[in-house]
Amino acid sequence: MPTDDPFPAVPGYQIVRLLASGSRSRVFEARDLDSGRTVALKVVRCGPGELARLRARADALAAVRHPNLAEVLGYSEHDGNGVLAVEYLPGPTLAERIADVGRMTAKPAAELVAGVARGLAAAHARQVVFGSLGTRDVFFDEAGEPKVNGAVVPDFPADANAPAVGRPLNLAPEFFRTPGAFVGPEADVWALGLILYQCVTGRHPFQTDSLAGLVEAIATRTPEPPSGFVAGLPREIDWVCRKCLAKHPHHRYASAADVAADLDRFLAGEPVHARVHPPAERLVRWARHNPLLAATSAAVLVTAVSGLVATVVLLQRVERQLAESTAERREAEERIAQLTAERDEQAAARAAEAARASAATGARQAADATSRELAGVTAALLDAAYGHPFRPAAAGERLALTDAVAALRRAATPTAPVAVKARVAAGFVRAGEWLEGQGAAGEAGELYREALDLTRPAAGAAVPPVAASAYSAALAHRGAALAREGKAAEGLPLLLEAVKIDFNGATAPDAADQPFWKSAMCRHQELLAEAYRLLGRRAEASRALQDAKGVAKNVDQLRLLAGGFALLAASAEGAERDGYLAEAIETLRAAVEGGWRFPAAHYYRTTTVDNADFAPFATHPEVKKLLADAAKK
Repeated sequence: MPTDDPFPAVPGYQIVRLLASGSRSRVFEARDLDSGRTVALKVVRCGPGELARLRARADALAAVRHPNLAEVLGYSEHDGNGVLAVEYLPGPTLAERIADVGRMTAKPAAELVAGVARGLAAAHARQVVFGSLGTRDVFFDEAGEPKVNGAVVPDFPADANAPAVGRPLNLAPEFFRTPGAFVGPEADVWALGLILYQCVTGRHPFQTDSLAGLVEAIATRTPEPPSGFVAGLPREIDWVCRKCLAKHPHHRYASAADVAADLDRFLAGEPVHARVHPPAERLVRWARHNPLLAATSAAVLVTAVSGLVATVVLLQRVERQLAESTAERREAEERIAQLTAERDEQAAARAAEAARASAATGARQAADATSRELAGVTAALLDAAYGHPFRPAAAGERLALTDAVAALRRAATPTAPVAVKARVAAGFVRAGEWLEGQGAAGEAGELYREALDLTRPAAGAAVPPVAASAYSAALAHRGAALAREGKAAEGLPLLLEAVKIDFNGATAPDAADQPFWKSAMCRHQELLAEAYRLLGRRAEASRALQDAKGVAKNVDQLRLLAGGFALLAASAEGAERDGYLAEAIETLRAAVEGGWRFPAAHYYRTTTVDNADFAPFATHPEVKKLLADAAKK
């Protein structure tokens, strides 16, 4: 927002002065006319559909009460803008304190960042991620306690996952590596590492001369440890910073609460989890904290070792005397025994090798036979289930499907190879989709459960991509089936895990050789949006559909996403409903312009498009025109 505009007239508040200005928002000091309280008032200029997301963020923050988070006092909308009222903190900010008094020592810095981490953990519990937190966003109250001010971070972007405008110094590498990808609490863990680094060194870890250089440094370079700039800094601070600033989100702390816990361990003189200490070092640290017990244990150990040494020496002397008295006789006997043992050992080894070779040959032949049977069964299953899930079943299709599923179960033996189990699971999922289309949701859910049990990886085991993809599909379809049964809260964790697996596969170094990951991510994001919608969490459902739209690989996926947006519109009201309806029409237009053709009428319900039974969408003139255009292709 331009800073020379006159102060806005916000009902219920008297504007005092401008505190800060961003590209799309301004923050004012204001007085609440009802309570007389001084507040920080953030006025955000929003585009279509953005007010609902801002309102959801404000509602989530308002439910959080934590001493290290500025309290959200209210939310309203005026002249198309979102207005967020937050506890007023006169300052100073952490950035100003570092600029005025310089860097902090290790323990005060650890105490400060641990408090900020606990505040972020409380926000994460309400699904609020700040994304670009920096030292400018940490204020101090009158008691000197740090508080994160949610009113000034970040500017509300048009895309839920877009980087905040003007805040590249504080962004995690995933913002630049995969634009538009899902960004979670790990981005705030990265920010905690930046804040701790700047507290103990007084400088940002990435120093460059240009914005392009900064982006390249954040995405690829490992920063110098803080101890490289501050002599005598404890190693634990280096380790905590290094773990927070790991390039890949999965290599960082799992949560902000874990960061706070590790800093508390450092303050208590305990080993931090950011580094596994060698056994010798752990022993020395334990001895320092338990000197009396260590001295007693050492004395006992020395006595025991001395006795053991004396016993060994005596035994060696006796054995030497006995060997000297019978040397020649025993030498001959031992030589004969040695030759006999070697002969028997060689014979046993040859027999064992022959048995292993025979067993391996039999296993390969059995696996080949199973694979051949599975290939034929899978082909029959695809023929039976092929087509739109809502078309009426032809005669004999249900019986063919039952036979195919039974054959798949026979193929999924406990000793079947991982690849065979993955193909069986894929067949179960395809069969379940067909059964859901015919109204047999219970049978479909049971098949999804079987697919999930079949592909669940063992703890610590390496999982090939084909097996991981089958496991992801089983998770997503089982979660969606639970959501449709009225158990959306139970199915949501399965869908989130499926999307996480898809994301890891799509961002892996060999992702270019495995294009199926993005298609799976699009489909599973759509199912995740359905679960969110059934839970009434429309803002998150919209974000999931937008993520799916960002990775859609074909026009058929786009027309499915159009139905998802239409269902969202059917569950909303007013401006929110209009925003989702516009998004549905725009997505359908992209599908039609991309070449999607409208199939025969009996493949669809007459008044719906992919179950989006929402009259304002189905009867909208633009929708009718798009479907007519699609029918001509």
